[in-house]
Amino acid sequence: MSGGGVIWRRDRLSSAPPAATDRGAPRITVINPLPRALARYELAVTAVLEQAGAVVHRTPFPTAEIGGAGALAKVRAAVAGASARRRLPRDEAALVLWPALGFLEPWLWPQHSARLTVVCHDPEPLRRQPGLGSRSARLGAGRARRTRLTTLAHSAPASAALAARAWPDVLELPLPIGPLDALPSHPRTTIAVLGQNKAARSLDQLATVAAAAAQAAPGHRLTVAGRGWPELPGWQVDARFLSESEFDDRLDRAAAVIVPYTTFFQSDVAARALSRLAPVVGLRHPFLAQLYGRSWPGLVDHDIYAGWRDALAAAVAVPTARLLEIRDTYARTCTEAWRAALPSLTRPAEQR
Repeated sequence: MSGGGVIWRRDRLSSAPPAATDRGAPRITVINPLPRALARYELAVTAVLEQAGAVVHRTPFPTAEIGGAGALAKVRAAVAGASARRRLPRDEAALVLWPALGFLEPWLWPQHSARLTVVCHDPEPLRRQPGLGSRSARLGAGRARRTRLTTLAHSAPASAALAARAWPDVLELPLPIGPLDALPSHPRTTIAVLGQNKAARSLDQLATVAAAAAQAAPGHRLTVAGRGWPELPGWQVDARFLSESEFDDRLDRAAAVIVPYTTFFQSDVAARALSRLAPVVGLRHPFLAQLYGRSWPGLVDHDIYAGWRDALAAAVAVPTARLLEIRDTYARTCTEAWRAALPSLTRPAEQR
């Protein structure tokens, strides 16, 4: 699909085996401007690239993580990494895991023949952020064309949002979920909502789940954990930041993880749930269907009491063996897609 100057690619899957040796294998440097927030994502991306047959370098990079600082401080932090960008080898591909300056990221990179891809997780943020407005998108798109920068998205809605902004050279690949170290051993006794409260979260959906849970999942505790949550009738709320280990522990104890969004591009919570074999329940969405499959019984087709009740009851009944099959299928499909995309990620910009 193309139009309005947009180059659109959704790489086909390939059954070709990964490279057996490093000699002649594609090489790529992974750059993470958010080393704390995206530590898990960085490991998952590195793993899938290596499984796909690439030789991966992970290089230290100036951090853009400055907490709740204002817009000007965030811009300064992003620009501070510009000199580091210019010191990167020009003959090796680079994959940037977060656009530190949003749509203006292409202006932080020199205009040369480097093979550069930047991941865009949220092309339409819920709150104002530096570099993610319409004017920044217009300025960045022109520069991206001149530098032949590729933008990577992890869902069809994200790709469509970028296309709507006439953003050039969009590549869509599945979100890697990383390896499963061991099967969770805790009894799954909760219906869980995890992660920070955001404007796109639906309290109405949670009220419906609370009403339906007694019939759909009797004997399970309803728990919410993450910063910013208010008290919710029927739910046990722990409104604090969760460490990585606490987050994983709650996933391992969840008979179902509720994804109570009105709109979203991708859900890290849902991806982490699949990685730890926890069933997800949420309104039908391309990203959730990509993770668990279009026929996943936890997808809610009608945002009404009966829809949530039936999906929740079906999801908690899915056996662990089936979840392991779903997880393995997704991981295999993800690796195949990234393997097929390696030429797009690593070949010289002038050959794209």
